[in-house]
Amino acid sequence: MWALKLKHNKALKWDLSRVAFLVCVEFGDYGTVR
Repeated sequence: MWALKLKHNKALKWDLSRVAFLVCVEFGDYGTVR
């Protein structure tokens, strides 16, 4: 149970960091375009 929760938490954190990175890239691109 704990292992599963830990694994899920790790995946969730990785997803959040990936989304944040994509958002940063998007905003960065918009900044250079404008």
